[in-house]
Amino acid sequence: MVQEYELLYERIIRLVRQRIDSGQLKPGERVPSLRHMSQLEKVSVATVIEAYQRLEAEGRLISQPQSGYYVAYSAQEQAAAVPGLKAQERLPLEAREVTVDNLHLTVAEVCADHQMVPFGAALVSPMLLPGDKLARLMGRAMRMQPVESQQYMQPRGYLPLRYEIAKRMQSHGVHGCTEEDIVITAGCMEAIAISLSAVTSPGDAVAVESPVFSGFLLLLESLHLKAIEVRTDPKKGMDLGQLEALFQGKRVQSCLLSANFQNPLGFMMSDEDKQALVQLATLYEVPLVEDDIYAECGYGRQVPRSLKSFDEQGIVLYCSSFSKVLIPGYRVGWAMPGRFLAEFARIKLSRTVTSSSPAQLALSQFIQQGGYEQHLRRLRHLLASQVSQTRQAIERTFPEGTALSAPQGGFLLWLKFPQQVDAKALFLQAREQKISIVPGTLFSMTDAYRSCIRVSCGFPWSKKLENGLTNLASLVSEML
Repeated sequence: MVQEYELLYERIIRLVRQRIDSGQLKPGERVPSLRHMSQLEKVSVATVIEAYQRLEAEGRLISQPQSGYYVAYSAQEQAAAVPGLKAQERLPLEAREVTVDNLHLTVAEVCADHQMVPFGAALVSPMLLPGDKLARLMGRAMRMQPVESQQYMQPRGYLPLRYEIAKRMQSHGVHGCTEEDIVITAGCMEAIAISLSAVTSPGDAVAVESPVFSGFLLLLESLHLKAIEVRTDPKKGMDLGQLEALFQGKRVQSCLLSANFQNPLGFMMSDEDKQALVQLATLYEVPLVEDDIYAECGYGRQVPRSLKSFDEQGIVLYCSSFSKVLIPGYRVGWAMPGRFLAEFARIKLSRTVTSSSPAQLALSQFIQQGGYEQHLRRLRHLLASQVSQTRQAIERTFPEGTALSAPQGGFLLWLKFPQQVDAKALFLQAREQKISIVPGTLFSMTDAYRSCIRVSCGFPWSKKLENGLTNLASLVSEML
């Protein structure tokens, strides 16, 4: 009897696989309902459930409550880039003082305005995140654990939460990681700020990607650090040849980068390049500060390896957060600083002592109760779908000459227009129409990206977004 049941659900699995592989079922498309499939194949609903759950575990399907099962997106489905987006060639490979203007603050305020069409902020819609459940867990923690929730946590953070994070790090290839290697921080940006402070001094130079996340430029300015922008391929990442020249010449004291789904380009470095970069950093004793905040947002079936997973000598200071996949407002991140752990912990203690106690308690309970992986699978599918829909709309509506990134994860798109388009002016005009975007000038110390913008796809596709994109396309066309 057991053998017959196994053959039945395996038959359903083979059938669905064949339909996906042949293109009969396309990414994002709903598969037959449990009842409909059971009637078609003359099997029980329980058999179909078993088959669909196994297909979900394989990464072939994704379940959505009250809606059913859908074909999951893979990285390959997202990888067909519109021709024309290339690495910036003419970048001065020299250390420069970082100075940012008030446009950064203006853009941040516009992106935080909930009345805007939300193409600006690099945030996921609250509709896609378990905010209500986390709020209940926080309330429960404050009732059931009044002492822990109202007092300071250990300086390195709540031990059970660090334990859960260490387990996840191990499952993602960072073997040997324990809770003693982890420090909880007030978000990923604090982890990065402390990491840089631990390995540099004011006046030192840091190698960064180009385009670089605008928040990093603000951070480098506040730490009185110089920056060198390194040529970055939209599909492969930083130019390792340029980096080695900088390392060998001792022209930088650290390198700050994202190897997985970088903001704003969305690329993922190959494992070979990740390993080669860590080997270079180890050879030349240049600490790598790794921002891996988007690692859980890939479109593939597995979380990609981090630079940290190739680190044997503790040269990588790993930084991440729950902000992109669970809840941004709790501001809970973490670091695995490697050989710099003691200095990192000392700086953390001198700055913020510890991080939010109720938030750490709630997050720890959420992960322990299970459901986190299921939430991540569903979120990855939804983000892939939203990015795909936005890319298709851009291809339909934006003028000829528009180049577009093809992210392998995350929810950000990078657009490059003909040189007549002034991204700063476009931002101001879009603001008047209640549309938020981020102009490319914020992503460099040079004028290299004055005709580029970043568009966020963190919200479910809707008529409001579609109309906003159409209006934005019209503004671009008027500049040509």
